[in-house]
Amino acid sequence: MAKNEKRDRVGKASRDVTMNNKAIFQVHRVSKYNKEEVLDKAEKAFSNCRERNCRGRISGC
Repeated sequence: MAKNEKRDRVGKASRDVTMNNKAIFQVHRVSKYNKEEVLDKAEKAFSNCRERNCRGRISGC
């Protein structure tokens, strides 16, 4: 695999994680009234990011 392709893949993964920061901050602000909704959204966001970026390259993904 070419060096540029690896760099592009890392850059894309970094952007995806940055976009999921919204979910991370929402989890920090969870309250007893919106706990389930926030945690469900965060779980979906992180699983989508993991599926797009790991694809079996990292064990445990």
